[in-house]
Amino acid sequence: MVAVPLLLLADEIGPDQHSLEAVKANAEKGDVHAQSNLGLRYFKGQGVAQDLGEAVKWFRKAAEQGDAAAQFNLGSSYDNGQGVTKDNAEAVKWYRKAAEQGNVNAQNNLGTCYVNGQGIDQDYAEAVKWFRKAAEQGDARGQNNLGVAYYKGVGVTQDYAEAAEWYRKAAEQGHALAQSSLSVFYYCGLGVTTNYAEAVKWCRKAAKQGVPLAQTNLQTFEAKLSMVNPMSPENANVGGTDDSTMPTLSLEKFDIADDYVHRANVSLSQNNYDAAWADFNKAIELKSGLASAYFGRASVKEAKGYHNEALDDLRVFLKIQPDAQAYNTVGVWMWTHCFYEKSEEYYTKAIELKPDFAEAYNNRGAIKSFKSIYGSTRLDEAIEDYDKAIEISPDFAQAYLGRSSVKRRKGDMDGWQADYNIFKSIQSKIK
Repeated sequence: MVAVPLLLLADEIGPDQHSLEAVKANAEKGDVHAQSNLGLRYFKGQGVAQDLGEAVKWFRKAAEQGDAAAQFNLGSSYDNGQGVTKDNAEAVKWYRKAAEQGNVNAQNNLGTCYVNGQGIDQDYAEAVKWFRKAAEQGDARGQNNLGVAYYKGVGVTQDYAEAAEWYRKAAEQGHALAQSSLSVFYYCGLGVTTNYAEAVKWCRKAAKQGVPLAQTNLQTFEAKLSMVNPMSPENANVGGTDDSTMPTLSLEKFDIADDYVHRANVSLSQNNYDAAWADFNKAIELKSGLASAYFGRASVKEAKGYHNEALDDLRVFLKIQPDAQAYNTVGVWMWTHCFYEKSEEYYTKAIELKPDFAEAYNNRGAIKSFKSIYGSTRLDEAIEDYDKAIEISPDFAQAYLGRSSVKRRKGDMDGWQADYNIFKSIQSKIK
């Protein structure tokens, strides 16, 4: 479940708003909107020297008068330790006040606090309550979080159809992770009728926004669609229907093996590891060179605690498919399973094989940014990777978002805002 990252500003400060002197004067007189506005100016360093402590001071004054946006910003300040000592319990206190007034960002973050047991006792049902409140107001983050809850059966009875419905609502608003999840649902037939054209459609949208899992899945989804429905409009960018592009040996056996992988992936998504393992084994028995079967079986083995055996399957996967995309895919796998050092190694190998691989640069930037939580020495390296991803692919939305986050952590608020605005602009064009 995804919280609103860092501190989200309640309002933008435009050039036509009141002068700084007037805002200060009104804030000193107790005007709640002026106090909130002044807090934002200090937070952004707009018209004044940036001062996070002073920002918190004015957020607090407005929050204590009941301003929901200021309450959210104050909670986020405590959540992230910006201008005040990090205090999860205080963050929850102010998130709750804002959430109870209907602030969707606070509702999402309060729900996430309940999921993680951060500043409050873990309570999945309470988390779902707040995600639902945000979702029912049309907030895409809340809709995605509610979809995750129904998919995993966390705080609610597991219901794939309900999960698919909430993912769809978020996906239609351009939420990248929801688009990726919805694509998997269509591919595996979870809560919806299997539809490879829909799987490809949503996977492309998510991949275009830089979601690593979607970028990994897209080739598989397109290949499946090409085989079962070569005349589909979604196949326009996949390739022609020339028989020479299809497998030439034992096509029937290939299809059967592929179907075993499909069923195994469904079982894997439901944590039915024994069934998944059996089907991946059967796929490999039918077609020993089916790379996707080894890759899937590695995830099963890792889930069952057979780490070395999982690595053996990944090595076979890379031996069968030793290209940049495969190394990037294994990098994502390593990231997902928390092997961060190895993840970076595989992303680097992908870049060596394909120097213009924007997705691999983006993913490596994310790893360096993540690892730099334990020390700031790698933030500059992360920005270099994001810069390269953007140079290669100027419309790569996720790279702008990642770079904006790093710039914010480095205190470059103008750079953060500029990159975030570009991200939103690109995202708004994705229909």
